[in-house]
Amino acid sequence: MNIKVIVMSLWAVFTFQSGCVDKNGEEHKFDSEWVEDCMDCSCTSDGLSCCIPEDCELVLDKEDCSAKAVFKWDKTKECSPI
Repeated sequence: MNIKVIVMSLWAVFTFQSGCVDKNGEEHKFDSEWVEDCMDCSCTSDGLSCCIPEDCELVLDKEDCSAKAVFKWDKTKECSPI
């Protein structure tokens, strides 16, 4: 099972008439899927969502309001792009 990331706090995301725009300004059509920053992302009419792989988990740093994906078996190593 993938862990769903709260997209709005980590990404500047917009929905337009035929798809979504990611944090890099790239447009994605509805019902499309791609990998971005180690996360499996998809665009639907409900908006953009991204999930990290099963062998990774999301670590939040509340002090500087950031997050990173790390391996469950070694939290010192960030998950590499797929």
